[in-house]
Amino acid sequence: MVILRREGREDRRRGERRAPKLSRRGLIIGSIVVVAIGAVSAMLILFTGSDAKIGPNVGDHFHAKYAVRVCGEKIIDFPYSSGGIHTHGDGLIHIHPTHVREAGSNATIARFMAGTGSQITENFLILPTGERYETGQPCPDGKIGQLLLMVDGVSQDNIAGYVLSESDTEQIHDIEILFQQVDEE
Repeated sequence: MVILRREGREDRRRGERRAPKLSRRGLIIGSIVVVAIGAVSAMLILFTGSDAKIGPNVGDHFHAKYAVRVCGEKIIDFPYSSGGIHTHGDGLIHIHPTHVREAGSNATIARFMAGTGSQITENFLILPTGERYETGQPCPDGKIGQLLLMVDGVSQDNIAGYVLSESDTEQIHDIEILFQQVDEE
């Protein structure tokens, strides 16, 4: 004689309980894996920069000589400034971004100037003293002035957005911010 046993309520509960435990464990492991992949991806983006080929990366460290001249007169070197693109008052731009906001295509002349209390655009320069020089404004001799950015003797089209980069020749760049008379020919 075969005795069949009917599945009781307790047996069903035990079976139902096991399945959700396995699902919860899988969900927890899956969540941990997704979070870990997301964290690694975020670290790669933050510390390598999205445009690693343009400008300095976080952790780079190099320098560029700079000078600001207005109508032929050299302006005194800016005093110490802070940030990843700054000066120590020594005539050098110290370029060593500590955050992605200062790295790559964000490492511009405008960022450096803002750190010194100055402002620069394509058409005007404002010094920390508040003096403003705008393209079309005359120099003291009455000749019309123009804002220029020269890097290693070559005029740059994008003044404020010029990205500071390490020289391919391992030499220090020579950067001049000029408000000078327009040569009339």
